[in-house]
Amino acid sequence: MVKVDNEKGSASLIFLMFVVLAILFSALVVDFGLAHVGRQQLRTVAEAASLAGALSAELVVEAEYNEETGEIDYQYFPNIVPEKAMQSAAAVINQYINNGGLMKDINIEEIDYQPIEEDGYYMRYAVTLKGTQKTPFSIVWTDEGRSFEITRSSEAKLELLLEQ
Repeated sequence: MVKVDNEKGSASLIFLMFVVLAILFSALVVDFGLAHVGRQQLRTVAEAASLAGALSAELVVEAEYNEETGEIDYQYFPNIVPEKAMQSAAAVINQYINNGGLMKDINIEEIDYQPIEEDGYYMRYAVTLKGTQKTPFSIVWTDEGRSFEITRSSEAKLELLLEQ
């Protein structure tokens, strides 16, 4: 067995390696934290846009004469007008983008507006955001950054109290 007489500096080397690993780990934590915050912001934008689209619903009233009772039965439905909903949703998304509601490293490349039909009426509205987010370490894995696709939908509900 070989005995080394001079072990000076070995603790410094181990400490230096520990510091380098701690810095790398901290950088990865920050990177993944930025990605998480960015996705949360995108979810918020998509949710707000789908709610704006759903809130643009108009009230549809269907009336049917009931021969047995001799009365008219009314049914009320919300109906989302696709063009009006898209304008409302786009306005919300633009407001988030222009007022700094999104991190600067997020690039929304495609927005899909989709009214969802139920029972002959558009009662739900969905918004899908597609794009990329660049974080410090995402450039290491890919030049474009992390890609995302986030879809949120909202339902148009109208509560009516009818006095008899």
